[in-house]
Amino acid sequence: MSSWITLIDKDNIELVKIFLNAGIQIRHLKNLTFMNFAVDDRYFYATIDKMENGNVMNNLLTSNEPAYIRRYSLIFEDLWKNGIDALDRIKDIEAGVHLSDIEVYSKFCKNTGAISRPR
Repeated sequence: MSSWITLIDKDNIELVKIFLNAGIQIRHLKNLTFMNFAVDDRYFYATIDKMENGNVMNNLLTSNEPAYIRRYSLIFEDLWKNGIDALDRIKDIEAGVHLSDIEVYSKFCKNTGAISRPR
């Protein structure tokens, strides 16, 4: 099963729904890392190229070095824990909830031990 972390907004919500329906697990994160990367149990891939407006990457770093695989697996896990489930993010977008409201409330919950989301 594939797991992705990306920024989900009104511009890409329909594409995210397609990938969710295909069985991809997706979480939303507003502040993504400075590079795009992928990691599995055998390889690590990374690029700093911006893939916007139909552009593809020109440079790709690939490694099967276990230290890179372990390190970026841990980074991915940490980002995953801090992300918002894609279905929750989609509901918020469709309901008109602003991302800043979610983030402020989320920080409040972490500081106070609260575990619910505003609705």
